[in-house]
Amino acid sequence: MKPSRSLVFFLLSVGITTIAYSYIRGPKNARTGAPGETTCVQSDCHIDHKINTGPGKLTVLGVPKTYEPGTSYPIIVQLQQKGQRDWGFELTVINADLNESGTIQKYDQHLMQLDEAEVDGHPRYYLKHTRNGIHRGEKDGPVQWHFTWQAPDSSEGVISFYVAGNAGNANRKPTGDYIYQTVIHSDPAPGTQ
Repeated sequence: MKPSRSLVFFLLSVGITTIAYSYIRGPKNARTGAPGETTCVQSDCHIDHKINTGPGKLTVLGVPKTYEPGTSYPIIVQLQQKGQRDWGFELTVINADLNESGTIQKYDQHLMQLDEAEVDGHPRYYLKHTRNGIHRGEKDGPVQWHFTWQAPDSSEGVISFYVAGNAGNANRKPTGDYIYQTVIHSDPAPGTQ
């Protein structure tokens, strides 16, 4: 027996809606642009604009120029763009061996979630927005996500913070959103190498 066209249309609609809705709960892992990863532009999650081509700004505040082993640092991810009204981000912190580095200690679990994955055999964690963390309706921004990062207990060489941000237009489609990506490096403090 062949399924009716209306049933097929309904099932396709539910599937597409579920996929679009799932991204507001947080991006898939490995979308920060770190080595071995893509961004949401390259993986066709957001299709209208090339990366870092919009008039907005993604900023990461608090990453130390040099880190002291075991020290905790408050970090802020900030995103803004005129006319946009949904916001998202994903961050990973890796060392020169491309493995996760340090620890995410404190973050608002209502606004952010922490996930783990492997990229080409390298363990990484991903801090990213939750459904509540998209700051829905906050037109233009800036919006912020606050967390604390603790440096590793011993020097791991240069540590890199890879961050991607989505300044969305709230249409729940892959169109009209702007993706930004940045990387900030932190060197080991003198005498800790």
